[in-house]
Parts: sequence; C-alpha cells; structure tokens
Amino acid sequence: MSKHIFINKLLLLLVICICTGCTSHGSNIDNTAADTEISAPEVVKRDIPCKYDIFDFCSVSDNNFIAADKDTIHIINSTWDEILQIKNNLSLCSLVCYGNGSIYAYDKDDYQIKRFDTEGNLLSIYNVYDIKNIKKFIYTKDKLIFYKPFDSHLIIYSITDNTVYKADIGHVSGISSYKGSKILIYMTDSSNSDKYFCVYDLIKSEITEKFGIDKNVNDFVYSAKDDCIYFFSGGYAYKYEINGASEPIFKSNNNNILFIAVSDNSCYLVDHINKTAYEIDKHGISFDFEGAEKADRISDIRTKLNIISSYRSMEIQPETLKIMEVFSQKYPYVDVRFEYIDPSPKGYPDGEYDTMIRTRLMSSDNGIDIILFNSDAQEETILNADYFIGLENYPSIIKEFENIFPGVRNLCTYRDRLIGVPYSIYHEAWAVDLELLAQIDLECPGSGWTWDDFYEFAKKARLDSDGDGLIDILAFAFRNSVIDPLGASKYCHALYMDTHNRTATYECAGYISFLNILKKIMDENLLAADEKLLSSKKVKTVFTLHRPDVFDGDLHLIAPPSIKGDFKTPVKINMFCINKSSANIDIAVEYLALFLSAKVRLHPDLYPPSYFKNPDYYKGINFKPMRGRELSSDENFILFEHMINNSCIQLRNKDFTSYYGKILDSFSAGEINAEEAARLINNKAKMVLGE
Repeated sequence: MSKHIFINKLLLLLVICICTGCTSHGSNIDNTAADTEISAPEVVKRDIPCKYDIFDFCSVSDNNFIAADKDTIHIINSTWDEILQIKNNLSLCSLVCYGNGSIYAYDKDDYQIKRFDTEGNLLSIYNVYDIKNIKKFIYTKDKLIFYKPFDSHLIIYSITDNTVYKADIGHVSGISSYKGSKILIYMTDSSNSDKYFCVYDLIKSEITEKFGIDKNVNDFVYSAKDDCIYFFSGGYAYKYEINGASEPIFKSNNNNILFIAVSDNSCYLVDHINKTAYEIDKHGISFDFEGAEKADRISDIRTKLNIISSYRSMEIQPETLKIMEVFSQKYPYVDVRFEYIDPSPKGYPDGEYDTMIRTRLMSSDNGIDIILFNSDAQEETILNADYFIGLENYPSIIKEFENIFPGVRNLCTYRDRLIGVPYSIYHEAWAVDLELLAQIDLECPGSGWTWDDFYEFAKKARLDSDGDGLIDILAFAFRNSVIDPLGASKYCHALYMDTHNRTATYECAGYISFLNILKKIMDENLLAADEKLLSSKKVKTVFTLHRPDVFDGDLHLIAPPSIKGDFKTPVKINMFCINKSSANIDIAVEYLALFLSAKVRLHPDLYPPSYFKNPDYYKGINFKPMRGRELSSDENFILFEHMINNSCIQLRNKDFTSYYGKILDSFSAGEINAEEAARLINNKAKMVLGE
C-alpha cells in the first residue's frame, strides 16, 4: 500500500469518527455535541381565491385542489392559479370531496349532494336521508361516507343503488379515505382521554385495526404515496406512520387552521380566516411564529417532556403558547405533554392531586419531569422527602433569577435549596377608601402599624353614620364576628413556625398579645355589620382585601398590621419543580429558564408576572390582558417589593390547621386563656415539625 493511500484512508476514518461523534445525542442540553443542526424548510404561504370564507378544502388528482366558498367551488392547480369556478346549482356549499373523476358538493340549503365533473358540469343530484348537520364526507369505491359531530354512526350511501346504511361505530371525530374499500376513522371515548385511528372495512362492515394516538386531532388526511397520516392538532402539524410514532412537521400559534390536505411532496394547512394555505415540506419541520426569536440551531433530541399540574388546559394558556414558540424551535422533536390531575378530593383524604403526585414520586416515576407544586394544596411532606432537584446548580436558571425580586427566590427555596420557579404568587395587601376616611375624619394608618393599632382604629371606624341605630361603617365587614375573620393567624404562622430551621416559637409575649387582641375585636363586635345592611350592600368599609401586583396604578394600598413591629408576608405559591428521577432533567431546566425569562414572559399578549424587580422592565409594553391598567406608582411598587422581600411560603399541613382551629375555638369560647392556647399550639407545631 502506498504512503498516500494509507494517509487518505486514515483521514477518511478520522472524518467518519468525527461525524459519528457529532450526530450522537443525549438529554444533556449543555453538551454541544448532543445537538445536530437541522435546516428548517421555508414555509410558503399560498393565497386561496375565496370571496366569503373557506368552508372546506381538499386535494384532487394531479396535485390540484378544490375549495368550497358558499355559492362557488374553486378549482386550483398545482401552481395555485384558479383554473375554474363552479357556480351551477349551488346555494350554500359547505363541504366538498373528490372521487373517481368527480367533484361532490354538499349544499347545506337543500341538504343535497351535487356531483360535477372537473369542467363544472352538473352530472347528478343525490337526496341522501338524514345528512343534516354533517361535519365531513368522503368518497370511496362508489360510496359516500358521512359523519356528524358527537354521533356514534357513520352514514354510508351507495351511489350505484341509492341505498343508505348506518354503521354503529362509536364516538367518531373524523374520517378520511384509505386503501381500497377501507376508510380511516379518528375516534375518541366520551371523556376524550383515549384516542384512536381505526381502519373500517366497508365490505366487512367492521373495524379491522385500531391504533392509539396521544394527541387531539383536529383534521387529518391519508397519503397513499407515503402510507402515512397527516394531521394537525392546535397549530401543529404531524406526520404519523401507521401504528408508529407521530413526528412534527410544522409548528405555529395560528388558531385559524381548519383543514389539512396533501400532494405528492407537500402538506397544506388552510387558514380559513386569512384565506391562505401553508405549504409545508413533508420531510422536514417548519415554523411560523410571528415575531418569535428563531433558534440558531435545531436539536434532533427525541423525547417526551411531561408536565403534571392541577390546572386544566395548561397547554393552551397564553404563557405556555409563548414559551413553546421559542422552546419548540430549538427542540422541535421534544414532545411537551401536559397531564391534568383533579385537585379536588375523590376518596383521597388529602385530595387526588396531592395523593397521586406523592405516590408517583415515591415510586421514582421517571415519566414525570416537571411538577406544579401548590403550596396551599399539597402537604409539606413532599418537600421533606427531597423529591426535587436543586436548581441552584444550573446557570441558566440562576441567570434569570438575577432580574427577579430576591424574595421570590427565597419563596422557591426550601432548606437552602432552590427547588422551583414561580408559576403564580398570591399574597394580600389592604386597599384603602380615602374618601371614606376623610368622611369619618380618620387618618390612614402608616407603615409599621400593629394589630393593637388596628384594634384602636376599628373601634373608631365602627359607626352609625345616618343615626338609624344600625352600624353601616366598619374597618372590615363580616356577617358574623368570629375569632379570626381576616385570617390574621397566617401572619403568625409566618413568624412563629420556621419550616426551614424546624422550630416553633408561638409561646411568646407577641403571640399571646395578638390572641388577646383578636378576642377583644370579636367580643366588641368591631367587624360585624347589621345583616340587612350587609345584604343590601349599604355597609361601607375602610379596607378591602386586595391581591397586589405591579399594575396597581395609584390605588392606595397598605400592608396588613404587624405583630409588635415584626412583619412577614405569608405567600401562597405555585411553582414548577423538576422531579429528581426525571429522564430529561436538563431539557426540563431549559423549559423552566424560558418560563422565567423576560424575553418570553414580558410580551404584549400575556398577563405580565409580578416578579421582575426593576419597573423599567414593564415600561413601554402595552399588555393587552391588563386592559389599560397602569403600572404601579412608586409607592405601590416599593410596598410590593417590601412585602415580597419579607415573605415566606405558606405550606399546607392539614393536621396542624385542624388542630389550630380547634384551639382557637376553645380560646374564643373562653374555655382556655391566651397563654394556654399559645402553649398547646406551640407543642403541636413542634410535633409537626419534628423538633
């Protein structure tokens, strides 16, 4: 072997090794060798020459298309030029299909099927029994097959002998032509949880094959050339190999897509509002996100990212759709799935969501990637069991937290580990009626006021303003004066139950004084109004509970009273956490980093999250969901910042909450004094904390 031949072979071997290394991939997104650059084919938009609307659209032979447009059928060729209009005998053509050289039109005005040749000549009119309100129809082997929404029957009409047969199938949600005398049916169960593509044999009159599909299918079509089904779900289009996997070929946020069609090399999605069709390459993946930041590289990682929550339809929430615009361009083959679990009790003592999540985490279920943790609905035992990864080790997450109030990060931190990112945050401020204050000649409380101050204020604010003997002005109004109508105890839990250090300090002078003040407020009936006035809404109150955010404008807000000058805001928080047993930890981290990011969340179409610490982040953006609400004044922004940065997570503990309520009832009834109540509550808290 000559020297130069040996060198050439060595170089060739080296190239093969390099290429092999570049195309390997795993779930670690920080590994640059894990991603393969994939070109995203260009999306071509085609105008459809309809005057009114696109009522239906399908492909015909030779890559031509037909579109139903009220009183007109448009025939369009492969270069998207209109070659013919059919208007003969049409009043309201809402559906069309093609078969055996003929065009079939459903006229909704007279419920007739009208058959035309491709020159526009009317050939036949068929009166088919019971086809009112049909959703779609297709042609197969001299038969027309119709289906209605929410009907368990297919209507099968034989053109040759003019007979109608009803096939009892089940919950049919879509139909398409298939092979020979077989058709494809998309079926769902009554709850829409199980979904299938089924092969129905018209000769045998039975379903012969059934294939599971894990997505909602809006419309679909079979391509004989590829032996594949093409369907769209929301704004996404997929290629589905029969009894195989579905692979995305197009992603957008367009909710106006109604129809899908195919030709030899392309797939078409029809936007009926804008009267356009997206022409998509069948063999690539394309995007159409208006204004979205295009990803430089597209990963070929293929996996399922499962997000579990107690919120219905999280996948269609505006913030989710906006995140997916960016995320799906970098990870187009990562199938992000949202699983809903009902949070309400169904035979479970702690509620179905809490119980099922705990059970699955205990079993190290690696099919759970991201979990929505609800602090007011889930037990602290989930946090104590150390099921979630520490996000403090991921630079992309830490970088996004730099722009956020420090208090928010503290809320997402448990035992010195950053376990989540905020989905929603809930705490309370008090809104002040300044006009009413002026009317009753009282000054607005200042910052740092205490519950003792509130007691004195409530005494002065309790008034009969018109002298009719009925109290019609109060600090707060409630039907019954109970021991803690304002839920003030949650501020005590924030101060005296330290879940991080596992300590309880209720047995102190500050808490005992607080209990005595609560009882005085109750005994003196300071917050109770006359029932009739309260029912007729004639009672005026100085304060109302208010959920603050950074769009409170000039609304006059104050923080609730403190206990002897010590203030801490109890906060309910929903946060995304990553399962330690997840098989996709690094991809899940990237999703959460995007969820936190200003570039994604501060978008005009979204409700802006109230966690960015610089008000300049929000300026210059017209947030449509805010409906003209103004950015908080400097005073309100400072108040919000103060409350968030002096806050702690309000964790659920059903056992302690139940016991606390019983002790408070005994105290309010005079059965025990404040000191005894504080001692009992403190002992129970220590037991719960394991101190």
